[in-house]
Amino acid sequence: MAFAAVKAIFNFAMTATETLATLGAGSQKVAHGDYDQKFTLNGTTTPAVSMVSEFVISSSGSGTIDFTSLTTTEGTRTAVPLKLKGLRIVNTGTNVFSISAGASNGYAIGGVAIKCQPKTSTTPGVTQIFFGDALTVSSSSAKTLDYTYNSADTAYVTLIFG
Repeated sequence: MAFAAVKAIFNFAMTATETLATLGAGSQKVAHGDYDQKFTLNGTTTPAVSMVSEFVISSSGSGTIDFTSLTTTEGTRTAVPLKLKGLRIVNTGTNVFSISAGASNGYAIGGVAIKCQPKTSTTPGVTQIFFGDALTVSSSSAKTLDYTYNSADTAYVTLIFG
């Protein structure tokens, strides 16, 4: 079965503007955003991407994300034997969303739990990480991520593999 081609646009931007009133007459504005990064990956780039899974977690507690049974637009697919290239969590809840290597057949994502902070009064918490080729290839013994989420709200999770 042929699967859809994947094009992933990674956009890491944070821009701040200062209005300086101490420079004499009038005020000057200074914009900071020199280190923003935006790049596109697909099946022919290095690193290549070939699969995306996006899903919603809307119940409290803990659970496991199994790479052999991921939700995609083309149904349930396996990401084994691919590498996790990118991870995004959008947390609309009032508590921290935490994700780490699974207790059983865990997939290492840097040796520490990745935490997505809760929403503020105006914005959701967002964590977005580009791993590139740094992580290992998933396998039958390295295929799960565990999460903890103590909120009645919703977390949106996107995983990009290649």
